[in-house]
Amino acid sequence: MPKDNISTALTVLFAFLIVIAFFHQWILTY
Repeated sequence: MPKDNISTALTVLFAFLIVIAFFHQWILTY
């Protein structure tokens, strides 16, 4: 159970980081 929880948390964190990086790049280009 804990392993699955950590995996899900890592996936969500990674997606969040990608979204933030994308927005940051968009703001920089704009």
